[in-house]
Amino acid sequence: MRKQQTARPQRRVPAINALEDGMSALSDEALAAKETFITSASLFVQPVVSIDGKMVANGKPGPMATRLREIYIDFARATAV
Repeated sequence: MRKQQTARPQRRVPAINALEDGMSALSDEALAAKETFITSASLFVQPVVSIDGKMVANGKPGPMATRLREIYIDFARATAV
């Protein structure tokens, strides 16, 4: 016969709430920006035009993100082995 497991108390809830609050603040700040973008090794510089279905600025990639992406790609091509 299997021993019935008792549910563990959720100790992570305060941490999750703090994380969600922090992400909400970051989201609010990003939504108020003139333009937003993310960077990564695979996406290089990727413009963000909406967050949670809400438009950032005019909803189009901004000139800074566009130019940074161009510079990154040009550099990657010039230094490729």
